[in-house]
Amino acid sequence: MVKAYQDYEFHPILHDVLDFFTVDLSAFYLDVVKDRAYCSAKGSPERRSAQTAMFTILRDSLLLMAPILSFTADEAWAHVPAFEGKDQSVHLGEFPESRDWLGTKRAGFVEDMERLLAVREKVLKGLEKARESKLIGNSLEARVTLKAPAADAAFLEARKDDLAALFIVSQVSIEKDTGEELAIEVGPAAGEKCERCWNWSIDVGRSAEHPTFCARCEKAVKAAKP
Repeated sequence: MVKAYQDYEFHPILHDVLDFFTVDLSAFYLDVVKDRAYCSAKGSPERRSAQTAMFTILRDSLLLMAPILSFTADEAWAHVPAFEGKDQSVHLGEFPESRDWLGTKRAGFVEDMERLLAVREKVLKGLEKARESKLIGNSLEARVTLKAPAADAAFLEARKDDLAALFIVSQVSIEKDTGEELAIEVGPAAGEKCERCWNWSIDVGRSAEHPTFCARCEKAVKAAKP
């Protein structure tokens, strides 16, 4: 993007900005982290990591957009939370430096994400079919079962804690299968709907103090009390 600015080629910049905000950010990342940002405990690592990522994206994006979206970027900059070194106007700031957040882990991380996104694509198709057949309403009403060959099952099992959020469903289970390809089964989630996060859980109803909350939400609410 910086090279495009140096060459006065503004159309590629506009295309990249639009593509990033509509495809990567709005249609994927913000959708996935919405649950942890809204419902996880205030000081939890999950919520704090999402906040840090969103802050970094906002700050750096505004600095990069400022030359071509001057008024919009400056107006948005006024609402960015204060941070050390923040200039009064976005136009007084400098472009963010390129940072390699992953270092030597980059190759493995990118490969893992490509595999997970391929699985997510199959799951989304399964969820859409389940909606069409009236098996579920929205995706949080679903339980997804991944029937995978041994190698794929081990890969998914190691990342099981993040799969429900990635698929935006309430429950995910993984089964080893003798087939050569991943199979997706979608059914109604077990338990009841938590009135705070809207996820379905078998924990709902077990707490006398918060009978309509799942265990995670009960913990978050208790942690927020003075």
